[in-house]
Amino acid sequence: MTAETFITFSVIVAALQLIESLNLYSGRGKLTAIAMAISTVEFIWLITCIYALFSISFPGWSIFLPAAFVSYFAVATWHSRHFTKDIENLDDAKELIIPKNLVLISLGFSAAHLVVSGLAWLQYVGA
Repeated sequence: MTAETFITFSVIVAALQLIESLNLYSGRGKLTAIAMAISTVEFIWLITCIYALFSISFPGWSIFLPAAFVSYFAVATWHSRHFTKDIENLDDAKELIIPKNLVLISLGFSAAHLVVSGLAWLQYVGA
């Protein structure tokens, strides 16, 4: 994968994150099939970001994209551990309600991630 490909996918993932966050916000934190599907994409993107940090030569400041996503994912996982500890199967996850403060943090990160990814795309790919 090249840096340009990564940056392009970063824009796509960020847009999906924003959709997920808006979906959670409008649903008052209730997980939906859309949110769960996008969460799966985010987990795959996490693995991609970790790989990218060690294998892609990013131009300029764009290495911030995978580093920020990995950091966000780690912090979000840490903060959600107390209300996800009893989830043992998919049906338990469907009953989970994400607290409003975490939904707002997700919304803020996804919006910022989309803006920064878009700027990176404009600077390094679309130019």
